[in-house]
Amino acid sequence: MLASWFESVGKYAPFLIITYTGYQLVTIKARLFGMLGTVLVSYVLNVGLKKWLKHPRPDANIFADSETQKYGMPSGHMQIYAAVSAFYWLSMRIHPAWEWIGIGGLMAISAAERYVTRKHSVIQLVVGAIIGTVTGWATYIFSASRNRNN
Repeated sequence: MLASWFESVGKYAPFLIITYTGYQLVTIKARLFGMLGTVLVSYVLNVGLKKWLKHPRPDANIFADSETQKYGMPSGHMQIYAAVSAFYWLSMRIHPAWEWIGIGGLMAISAAERYVTRKHSVIQLVVGAIIGTVTGWATYIFSASRNRNN
């Protein structure tokens, strides 16, 4: 019962996080493009790391027919959420508490869904979040430096 709730809510969390942060950044055109770049860099980095590390998912039968998706390290969901959240945090100067409770809550629900459905182990989720945070910070720094030079 709880697993099905996490699965149904968790699969919509990425859409909600990216839609909300994108909507907030649409007024700052350069930042919106930076966030989209952050998602692209995170995705490419995630695929490359999965092919290099080849760390299996907790349930080896999940996505067994896909060469890149059969590996779980690092969690692509957590990596992209953390990257977008870090980029957004650095881009916006004012952060209402409810916003971070909502984004953090969606990330937690999604992480729980990925764990409960045996798509990722805890270490895969944590490593994905750490790599994502660093990626979001790095793409923000790059984006900010490009905007200053133009």
